[in-house]
Amino acid sequence: MANVVLILYTILGVCGLSFIDYKFKPRVKSAVLRMVIYGAVFLLGSALVSVISNVLIIIGILDSGRDFRKIGTATE
Repeated sequence: MANVVLILYTILGVCGLSFIDYKFKPRVKSAVLRMVIYGAVFLLGSALVSVISNVLIIIGILDSGRDFRKIGTATE
């Protein structure tokens, strides 16, 4: 059961991170620079990794229900 929870937390964390990247993309165009910034945040905030991951999971849950990035809608 713990493995299922870990997998779901990982999926929701990635969904939250992708939402943060979606909002951050207009300000920083370079994907490599964004990746470095995210890595620095996780490395420097290693004491707060559980808080950061929980925030990403909450954002992922909210994004899956409210579809902030408009993934479910077809745009033409």
